[in-house]
Amino acid sequence: MQSSPECESNQIEGRYKTVRLLAQGQQGQIYLAKDIETNQMVAMKQILVYDDIVQGMTSSNMREVSIMRRLSQDTSQYVVQIYDQLVQENMQLIIVMEVIEQNLTELLQKKTLSSAEVRRHVRQLLQALLLLSQHSVLHRDIKPDNILVRKVRNEEQLVLADFGLARFVSYLPQDMTQEVQTLFYRAPEVFVRIEKYSFAIDMWSLGCIFAEIV
Repeated sequence: MQSSPECESNQIEGRYKTVRLLAQGQQGQIYLAKDIETNQMVAMKQILVYDDIVQGMTSSNMREVSIMRRLSQDTSQYVVQIYDQLVQENMQLIIVMEVIEQNLTELLQKKTLSSAEVRRHVRQLLQALLLLSQHSVLHRDIKPDNILVRKVRNEEQLVLADFGLARFVSYLPQDMTQEVQTLFYRAPEVFVRIEKYSFAIDMWSLGCIFAEIV
């Protein structure tokens, strides 16, 4: 993707220098950037500002930050690692993360997974869901585009990312919005607009991904 002059010249908090745009989504932009202090390459998610929201942040933005801070306290290798959170003067929020440029969709376009790889990757995703349940977090948008592929000793390791629709929940089903999950990975209870759902919808999405990669 082509870099824009505005992106290339931007320096955040005197520490992070943006290099190029990696992705554009409904919740904001993700840039490749360089940590000037460590020379490490990072990914920076810049949350979009909405003028009609107090202090420029929606409730979903605030939930995403809170959830990512909670998960960043854990050392799990199956959830994207968070390094820093910054709030700019214009109240835009910057989340600094490890940079992983390939996702599961792109991996599946390049190769057919072996049976051993399928078992390993499903185990990794189950470990990620276990971590989320231990922290009472429901992801609500598990799909190949939101699963990153980290290279570890010449092997692919799946990493769960993008918590823009995530929220804290209890183990009992709660009243929540039905405007979640991508169509092909949507659980039946969300399809029929049942008002109460819980961790089972993430497990359904994982099952859809399993069927897709075998």
